[in-house]
Amino acid sequence: MEHDFLEMGEWQEGIDGSTLISSPVLDKGPVNWVMSDVWGRGSLQMMPFRSGMVLSLQKRRAKHHIKIHGQSNEAFIGFHFCLAGFETIRVNGFRNSFQLCQDNNGFIIAKNGYQWQFEIPGEQNFSIVTIGFTLDNFRKIVWDQKERLPSVLHAICEDKVPEFESVTMSSTPQIRMVLAQMLDSSLVMSHRKLYFEAKSLELIDLFLDALNRTNHDNRSARHFQSSEIDRLYHVREVMLKDLANPPGLYDLAKIAGMNHCKLNQGFKALFGNTVFGCLREMRLEKARQLLTAGKMNVTETSYFVGYSCLSHFSRAFKGQYKINPRECLK
Repeated sequence: MEHDFLEMGEWQEGIDGSTLISSPVLDKGPVNWVMSDVWGRGSLQMMPFRSGMVLSLQKRRAKHHIKIHGQSNEAFIGFHFCLAGFETIRVNGFRNSFQLCQDNNGFIIAKNGYQWQFEIPGEQNFSIVTIGFTLDNFRKIVWDQKERLPSVLHAICEDKVPEFESVTMSSTPQIRMVLAQMLDSSLVMSHRKLYFEAKSLELIDLFLDALNRTNHDNRSARHFQSSEIDRLYHVREVMLKDLANPPGLYDLAKIAGMNHCKLNQGFKALFGNTVFGCLREMRLEKARQLLTAGKMNVTETSYFVGYSCLSHFSRAFKGQYKINPRECLK
């Protein structure tokens, strides 16, 4: 049974969730939503900026596996940066579904709005940052840089907007760092609008750079069947569960049901790096999270994520984040 998204929580007075990106709603200022205790725990904060850009921070944990549906009535483009969890989205009128999962980023274009269905696993923490624009506002912001845009985004500037399009790619250390800065618990969104507006634009710029650098446009991933892509995501989840002692390359290849060369090719196509390149990035990202939270010192963190040599860890950390590990300690 599917449930209406608007029934699952409470918007602040006077807000209609189906027209969130419309000017009459956003001109009023911040928008807040709280998930009903019947379904679990969760919240959504939305902040409009002068540029017509809208930043939203969403966290939720459903009590049970549920399916929900909803719709957006506005033509828009939305960039998403998934921090935790996994969800599957299906869009009415389009055969393929797409996934939001931890450490993946992407964008959605909807020419005439869209109707959607989410599948939400139970007892799973889900967290995502999204940055949305009306198509007209997006054109204004990127017009003088349109030549560097991927083809599908360049088409927006030429008013050749597809009915619906979605693109996903793996995150990068630079994007993770900006997200961490935005999610600093000492910051209040409504009190630091200029800061959050600047960081949102920085995220978009980093995302476009990464997209161009990996020559994405989904060309590489087209060489893999959907079942193979699912297995590649599963292998990455296996690695995440034990970063210090993950299975070896040949064992991971067995799990994926493909040889180790194809496994590396799949990781480069989907996540922008080889298997062990991704492992290094995930270890260092986990280390950054632990250090920022103050849960361990540098030596403890190094061993926890699988580095036996502290100097190797410090060198790798500085190479990825351009700062020493000790600078993350609170």
